[in-house]
Amino acid sequence: MLKGIDSTTNLFSNSSGENGECVHSRTIEELIETSLDHFAIDDAVALAETYCSRVGSERSLLLLAHCLTRTHNLESAYHFLKLSSPQCIKMAKSRYMFARCAFAQNRLQEAESMLRDERATDKVELHPVFVGTASLPYAHSLLANILRETNRVEYAKLHLANAIRSCPMLWSSIRSYCELGGESVREHMQQLDELLLLSSENSSRKCISDELPKQQEDYNIVNTPVKKAKAIDERRAITPERRRITKFRPTGASDGGRFAPSRGNPPPTLSTALRASENSPLTRLNKVNAESAATAALKQAIISPLIESKHLEDNEEQLQELSNKRITRRAAAAAAAALSTRDRNAMATQFGGGHDAPGATDSVYFEFAGWFLKLAVVQECLSRFRSADALAVLRELDPFLAQLPLSLELRARIFFENGEYKRSCEVFEEIRRLYPRHLNGMEIYSTALWQLHDSKKLSALASKMAEIARNQPQTWCIAANCFSVEKQHETAIECLERSIRLDHRFAYAYSLLGHELIDMNDFGRAAQAFRKAVQFSPNDYRAWYGLGLVNFKEEQLQMARMNLLRAVGINPNNNVLLCQLAVIEQALHNTDAAMQYLESALKHSPNNVPCRFHKARLLFDIGKYEAARAELEELRVLSPDEAHVFFLLGRVNRKLGNTHMALLNFSWATEIDPRGEQNNSALTQDKGPYDDEPI
Repeated sequence: MLKGIDSTTNLFSNSSGENGECVHSRTIEELIETSLDHFAIDDAVALAETYCSRVGSERSLLLLAHCLTRTHNLESAYHFLKLSSPQCIKMAKSRYMFARCAFAQNRLQEAESMLRDERATDKVELHPVFVGTASLPYAHSLLANILRETNRVEYAKLHLANAIRSCPMLWSSIRSYCELGGESVREHMQQLDELLLLSSENSSRKCISDELPKQQEDYNIVNTPVKKAKAIDERRAITPERRRITKFRPTGASDGGRFAPSRGNPPPTLSTALRASENSPLTRLNKVNAESAATAALKQAIISPLIESKHLEDNEEQLQELSNKRITRRAAAAAAAALSTRDRNAMATQFGGGHDAPGATDSVYFEFAGWFLKLAVVQECLSRFRSADALAVLRELDPFLAQLPLSLELRARIFFENGEYKRSCEVFEEIRRLYPRHLNGMEIYSTALWQLHDSKKLSALASKMAEIARNQPQTWCIAANCFSVEKQHETAIECLERSIRLDHRFAYAYSLLGHELIDMNDFGRAAQAFRKAVQFSPNDYRAWYGLGLVNFKEEQLQMARMNLLRAVGINPNNNVLLCQLAVIEQALHNTDAAMQYLESALKHSPNNVPCRFHKARLLFDIGKYEAARAELEELRVLSPDEAHVFFLLGRVNRKLGNTHMALLNFSWATEIDPRGEQNNSALTQDKGPYDDEPI
């Protein structure tokens, strides 16, 4: 505990000022912030503790909590913030800091009460203190995470949508919104669309205003009298000293030889030049037409080519007309600039949330705004498993933006979800080549390698990630897949449990853990792991599939069917889900529904081995032996190392009376798998041997 602060002390009850107002030291606060910026964490904590004891204000306590969070001591930060009553925490940052620390300690009710408006009892609304502050989008996002974990998904989607509206470049909010089943994410990012529209309009106006001076210059060149210009050149050549009047040279200044005045005429002084200019035709003309300083300067610029002309009086009307034209164009440019300023103000008003609107020349921001808009659409398509649409949007990206890690990661995930594991690995390898220390998505890469049984690359990946990111949960998921592909399930389980200890909200680790526990026949713990995954990611089809698989193993067929239907509803094009659901329907004697699911799966992947095997198995069960044999004859060519295919083909031949071919297929199956190690392969969910009938 802090010295001078105990559990009964209200940090905001004592003031250091004479009038009951807290006395702050901006110097001390800046020193603490500077120490944090330079990673002098211990110095910052020591100063913050002393400063909080001395001042005892909300701001000083927030500064101390910030220092403690930098040391990853969220529990201490939570307890220090809890010393003050909720009524005394008035700053948005303080409320958010307390809620974040409570959320990290899994104290969801306290975190929610600090973020919510207590007056709104019928709906979940954010506390009004967050309105108009930089904390607004982050508070919406944090509250959405709490609501998601407490199974209030619709409210969670609502707050994620508000977070995106407040700050459209929060990628975690965009991803979470799409993964929860949110629709039309682009509509919630309308702010970026409007900014890009205003930016394009301002660019068009700038192009127009840039063309105006060039047009005026061309106009002057075309309309300058050639003869008068020649006379002016001759006159300048005869009397060079008159030309030097416009230079306002001081007395005694020398131009050095070539431009020296004649001996008979002394060099003009500044006062002489000013007096001479008072009686010049230019001055008289400016006095007559001196509506404004800008107009006078404009006329001087137009008249200067004709200043030496003898016929100046005859050209006054023409010059006035030219001046008016130039003034009109200048006014148009000024109006465009004023409109641009007004648009900037409108952009700043729309931006809200305590964030400033980007500058009109911030080309990088507008480039990234367009990039985020497209990636949001890609994420929405990916979350709804519309692979073709997602890839089409990615192909529209600029080559530079397409090579950014987030763009490449989304592309790899699209291939992974589409079952194209080899292409997914190729994209992930490109990420590792361009960004060797990139971590996000590497657990998906390891699963793709696991699907390809590429133990060599998987081992190399696990070794490299353990070297550069040993304390990250993704690293231990990769290690778990590395051990799993070698059938070392107990070690894989230990790795996944360590991953969960590093991040107890890592839904993907829970899903992998559940499948490893199924391989160990520990169905109770597997079900718990899958339920945890559902809690943190309600729309994760892997978790629902795992629950259905556990129910099927425990012969709870109706529960298995319900969970599989939930998984298929999330990802209707996944062959594994459709095939497993067909197996369950077949076990429930719903042969028509089972065949329908298998046909649907084969439309997406005609050569999928498990689907074709289960179709042949279904044909065998309903007595269509010829159709089953034709299916199995093609299947054994596609997968010549699957013992189940040959055993089922032997049973079909025996039903057809081909005893010799039946025995031959049984013999081949025994040679392929003499010890029955394929009994738990993807082609069977039975607990018994391949052949359940006597020969």
